[in-house]
Amino acid sequence: MEFMLSHTIGFLVVCGTISVIAKKYFSPASVTARIKRSNELLYIPKHHYRRTNPKNFPKLDHSFYYTTRRELENLGFRFIDYIEDVTANNMKICGITTFSSNMTGCGGSVVASFYDPRPSLIMRLMANLTGLRITPSIDLETYFTNGDILATSNSEASSKINMPSRIIIQYEAVGSAAGNMLRTHLYRLNSYRKTHPEAEIEVIDNYDKIIEKQQYTNQLRAEFMEQLGCITHKTISKMAASDKGAASSVDEIYRKIIKLEKK
Repeated sequence: MEFMLSHTIGFLVVCGTISVIAKKYFSPASVTARIKRSNELLYIPKHHYRRTNPKNFPKLDHSFYYTTRRELENLGFRFIDYIEDVTANNMKICGITTFSSNMTGCGGSVVASFYDPRPSLIMRLMANLTGLRITPSIDLETYFTNGDILATSNSEASSKINMPSRIIIQYEAVGSAAGNMLRTHLYRLNSYRKTHPEAEIEVIDNYDKIIEKQQYTNQLRAEFMEQLGCITHKTISKMAASDKGAASSVDEIYRKIIKLEKK
């Protein structure tokens, strides 16, 4: 579930980059202020979460939620709950308000979280024009007693974001099926355990434990971002990779972010 925050941060930079590429809606200065302000609000040690009802989100791809849940149930996973990150949703970055469906499987050793981070119509259209893919995503996560998190995700936006070293993540192709991702994740899990025999798997099998681990990840991210200082030039450049003409705007945004960070 923790990578839904990365997806939100990712779309923040996506929207900023799209806007710069389009050269219509926001100036680099405006994009810079949005990125910095959103970082300050999202990269905090503790978020507000709550159980939610999918009916509160009628515009999302409910067929994706349904088919993914059924596929995971056929693989032995058990549904835990629908969870909303109220902190992220209240920001409405690029018009996004979403929720995650959360399940546990493999004896509680793997948590599955899947969500549709659908932005506003104008941002979807602009993303299509620039070749950026905005799709529903699946995250598989395993937590260890040494503090490491092993994750497998098909979130393109998350792949653009720097991660703390404790989060050992591999990105699969956008749209990868849950079953294929689980096979990859279990292979990686076996490899990890061979090289880290001292690390025990933490069993995550209820709502409270999911929230506990989510807050742990938020703490990791907050500490990481404090050390990093800001979104890196590399991250912004990745977001703009589909448009070679955006390089100068990316440079300007990054310079302005650094300037704001020093104030």
